[in-house]
Amino acid sequence: NYGRCYGSTLESNGKLIMVGQALNEAFDGFTVARVTLDGHPDESFGVNGRVINDFGFEVQVAFDAIVQPDGRIVVVGVNYEDDNTRNNFLVARYLTDGKLDSSFAGKGWTSTNFNGDDYARSVAIQPDGKIVVAGSNTYRALVARYNTDGSLDESFGNSGLVITRVNSFPIINAMALQADGKIVLAGTLSSNSNGSVVICRYLSNGSPDNLFGNNGILISD
Repeated sequence: NYGRCYGSTLESNGKLIMVGQALNEAFDGFTVARVTLDGHPDESFGVNGRVINDFGFEVQVAFDAIVQPDGRIVVVGVNYEDDNTRNNFLVARYLTDGKLDSSFAGKGWTSTNFNGDDYARSVAIQPDGKIVVAGSNTYRALVARYNTDGSLDESFGNSGLVITRVNSFPIINAMALQADGKIVLAGTLSSNSNGSVVICRYLSNGSPDNLFGNNGILISD
């Protein structure tokens, strides 16, 4: 058994949240750990400072996390079967003690299908508490916005989802929210040997920001 860490964030008290994947013979687990200020596992969180969840998929991996103002932890990643052909966004929310928050999507987690090889890589919280999740699949940048209860925000994009065609293979790794509510995604083009960067910007309702780049998309080396 072993684990991998793919992302981290800090709580307001300085404790470190790390997320990733725990691997064993039975399944790959969605993993969250908390470390105290002196570098030790936080025994008040989960079991020995960590939580490993099996949501019923062959593989489930956490890539990013953010702490809400109330201390609850939102973690995003991917779930898929072993053939790696049906990947979905995976979003989970935890209470401060590491238990799944049952007020989120009724069970503490939700899986969102964009009908592709979907990976969620970054998460942000809007001032109104809505959760924005960004990632990508083949040829497309992806954004989903969730209400505080875990349901998709129907006022955003197409029933909560935004899909942006990029004429290459984008890997969206990062996201930021501007003060004016605009959403900025950033990543690389995996099919481009020159190491080009791709940046997408959206209005707060999920529409492309046509004042940015070419219809909201900027590709640059």
